[in-house]
Amino acid sequence: MCISSLEDAISADNQVRFVDAFVTFLDSEKLGFRSNSIESEGPP
Repeated sequence: MCISSLEDAISADNQVRFVDAFVTFLDSEKLGFRSNSIESEGPP
């Protein structure tokens, strides 16, 4: 069995899709999480 993507491997009615939608809906910064981004690429 060859799975081309994780999206294809998870059925449409799987509970993990609800969890994904719920977490995406949350305002993570309001909950105290922050996102760091790399301003430039290359060696430090």
